[in-house]
Amino acid sequence: WTHDLRAPEVEHYLQQNGQGDGRAKKIDEAYRFGGFPLMRQVVEAATGLAVHFQVTADDSFVVDVVDKVAKEIQIENPKGFWAHEIYFKDRSYPAKYFTQGEQSLDGMAALQYIKAVPKEDSDPLLEHNRRKYLVMQALQETMNQPANLLRLAKTVRKAAIDGSINFNGPFDKLIKRKETVFLAVQMAKYLLGGG
Repeated sequence: WTHDLRAPEVEHYLQQNGQGDGRAKKIDEAYRFGGFPLMRQVVEAATGLAVHFQVTADDSFVVDVVDKVAKEIQIENPKGFWAHEIYFKDRSYPAKYFTQGEQSLDGMAALQYIKAVPKEDSDPLLEHNRRKYLVMQALQETMNQPANLLRLAKTVRKAAIDGSINFNGPFDKLIKRKETVFLAVQMAKYLLGGG
């Protein structure tokens, strides 16, 4: 829903800073314009929920987590569909068909599954946040293996250094520590519901 809903908080923020252009802004634009503070304000206003920590990740992080941590993920696709082509790192990836049922996805397939617009199909089962949830759920299921947690910690640290992931919450200070095992344990507590 983040790409569909109007966010008047973003419009007000831009007007107050002399950047308003009179056009409607959407929820998914909050971070780009106002960073974590505006993103928190927008999400809390839209959902009525308190936001305790925030993470932003670019597309390369999703690809790296699947490829370098899980190697591949298994999802249960609710409906077969053709996904439009996507662009990643200035390269075009052609349209792809995702069959209904169990799927094994590598990093690029997972990214295309999340991001691509289904061709000629507007079934709510294919809404992009539902697809994103299936990918994130599959990734979380792979994290109960200690080796994967260690690989995740290494991948997160590298991504934090290169800027492909940003934190505002419990991990931001941990990333700066050199103890990768400590970071993996702390991340496991959150990912597996113990934090």
